[in-house]
Amino acid sequence: DAAHELRNPLASLMIHTENAMEDNLDYIQTASGKSYAVAPEKLQQHLLQQQNDLSQVKQGISQLSHIVQQLLALSRAEADLQPDNHPFDLSEVCKEAIQQHQIMANQKQQSLELDAGTHCQLLANQPLIISLLNNLISNAINYTPLKGRIKVTCQQLTEATNPPSQSVRLSVEDSGPGIPEKE
Repeated sequence: DAAHELRNPLASLMIHTENAMEDNLDYIQTASGKSYAVAPEKLQQHLLQQQNDLSQVKQGISQLSHIVQQLLALSRAEADLQPDNHPFDLSEVCKEAIQQHQIMANQKQQSLELDAGTHCQLLANQPLIISLLNNLISNAINYTPLKGRIKVTCQQLTEATNPPSQSVRLSVEDSGPGIPEKE
């Protein structure tokens, strides 16, 4: 899975880098083969193409960085074979995660909201839950359009069993395109 996930962004980076290099070589050969200056519109066209190629390279690097972060988190999770479950307040973790992602959301003019009760007690491995929540919020920001809405909800639920059991529901909803049902 890791090889497959890394192969596509790496191939994309290679193509866009080669395109930028070829554009530069073509431009240099065109400019040096003439005894007069290159027309301003040719220079502008070249610079726009180069900017586009470099933008694609930057986007590919960002995708690779995200994949590497996920692989590191997975590696850390697998290395910790003994569950380190402790009680903690999930609503507080949600507040901190939203604060950490607020700048990214603001850059896309997105609304990032929290709907949480005062206490959502959870017995779990807190670092893994934090990683999960950060991944969900980051994906929501990435796939939600400009001026979109992202809502994180944390609820303490009481189930009508004998004796009553407690559970927590965490959801991250956004106004992005969603995931096709078959996926």
